[in-house]
Amino acid sequence: MGFASSDRGLKRCLIKSYPDATYRAGSARQGLEELGASPQQTVAIIDGNCLLLGVHSSVLTFEEYVSSFAATLRRAMLYAHVVILCTDNPSEVPPTKRATQKARDSKMIPAQQLNSEIHSDAYTRESLEQCVTCRPLVINRATRYRLFDELLVRVVRLLSAEAAAVAQMGETPAILVVDEADPRGATRPLDEERRPQLIGTSVTAIEWVGLARKAHGEADVKLRAVEWAVRWAIDAKRVAAQIIAVITIDTDAIAIAFDQHATRLTNERLGTDAVVTVLCFKEQGKFAKEQLAIFQPNGVEYDSAGVLLIDVGALHNAIMDRVLGDHWEAFTPSSRRAVSQRFVATCALSGCDFVQSMAPYDVLFSAFALAMREVTPTLELKGWSTSAEARIHAVPFLRHIMSVVNGQAARKRKITPIEDTERALLNAAWVAVYWSDSPLPRDYRAWMFDVDV
Repeated sequence: MGFASSDRGLKRCLIKSYPDATYRAGSARQGLEELGASPQQTVAIIDGNCLLLGVHSSVLTFEEYVSSFAATLRRAMLYAHVVILCTDNPSEVPPTKRATQKARDSKMIPAQQLNSEIHSDAYTRESLEQCVTCRPLVINRATRYRLFDELLVRVVRLLSAEAAAVAQMGETPAILVVDEADPRGATRPLDEERRPQLIGTSVTAIEWVGLARKAHGEADVKLRAVEWAVRWAIDAKRVAAQIIAVITIDTDAIAIAFDQHATRLTNERLGTDAVVTVLCFKEQGKFAKEQLAIFQPNGVEYDSAGVLLIDVGALHNAIMDRVLGDHWEAFTPSSRRAVSQRFVATCALSGCDFVQSMAPYDVLFSAFALAMREVTPTLELKGWSTSAEARIHAVPFLRHIMSVVNGQAARKRKITPIEDTERALLNAAWVAVYWSDSPLPRDYRAWMFDVDV
């Protein structure tokens, strides 16, 4: 579900180190409005899995899920004229991700929560509608997707009718696109596989989202692909936007969006530099509540820890200033891209779904910044666009980072590296490739992943 969380974790350190790139509000809508975003110039991309698993515990029956989901998406359609909901496609998830999901599920799903009359995907719409509580179906990955398909089909049908009513009044309704769901919902024959596709309230929007994206398995990686689709549509004058709001709780999105921003800066064909990407994280905990009170001394929309907003472009520029100096734009685009890739790979070493934590983020970043002092504008730093290139350029760099970290640990006696350092280095390099949406290797064991392929 993201990077290792602590006082010295990635998100907390970024908040403290780069306050000009962050903002807090009671909700995404409030925050975006206070940052000057208008609904007519905002596109929202939402992690649907986070939305589904984050439904309030008081929501039990299927009809309650439909009502809750529809209400949440209606709120999003108040601050964005296009809302794109991304979901997992299990058939496209790489084996490494399936392995981490299996390990996480074994810890997260108590046996009593799975005491349900439904234990597999083979259930009908009628049995779903009669279910006293759908929560076990949602938590259990084996039963989740039939419910999710039916839920999304119902919500799209409901919001389509509401959009038609708005259009009849002479107004322009907001648009919802779901990427992706099986349009048969829970009526899909029990012996047939899912066939997910784009669905939504606008055929035109479905078309341009589909033209510029490719199949992805994991929703938080799909967010990147959908943002590319949105930026392509903006460039092609098919949609208007000044802000792209990415709504999630997975802190992986920070590294993914950072890498995407750096990649985009080297792509001269995509003229959307003026379009700002803002990550919106639903927060919880004492620290977030205290920080929210500083930003919103007069109270907030909801009684919660609110939402953390991160301006990805501002964060990227601040980090580049920190590690390369004020004149970082003097570096070649490919060198700047290579620095960003190394930053993302270093972040992975702080601990994420695929990599065991090697050291706190703040220690790793200090080592990273120290290594970047050796880089000059005249030095052409090599990046990577394939897994083979990542093995050549990323792994040796990460090995150097860990040698610096281990040297600090020897002096301070605080950091103890894990036994299998080489595994972590390879895993982190693989993650940097995965998050960058580059082609993945088929030989996962060569990257020291213990998975069944």
